Amino acid sequence: MDFDVSNAKLNCYYIDEEAKDVLDLLLCIFQKEEHIKDIKLDEKTYAIDILMKDDFGDIRVGVKIFRINEKTSVIDYQKKSGDLMMYYKQIKKIKTDYLAKLDDESNKDKKEVKQE
Repeated sequence: MDFDVSNAKLNCYYIDEEAKDVLDLLLCIFQKEEHIKDIKLDEKTYAIDILMKDDFGDIRVGVKIFRINEKTSVIDYQKKSGDLMMYYKQIKKIKTDYLAKLDDESNKDKKEVKQE
């Protein structure tokens, strides 16, 4: 399955990491989060299906990781069920609390290597 760029701004996150590394990172994040109650993994397609518990009910989210070029992977999120606003709140949390910090560290490491 190819990556669809329509509405990518809200449901995607671009990252300069290998797809396998991103998959491993997301699995670690999801396993540590208390509000995530169920995780299903398809290693062949780099897809994760998660069930998040929230004060307003359950949110089921599909996460797929695609390699779009030699340097960049994309994490594609899809709401499968649950409240739309809570879905966006949870995805924003994952992006800002975990992935943005990873990007900052990755970019910092790349700058340090260039300076040496």
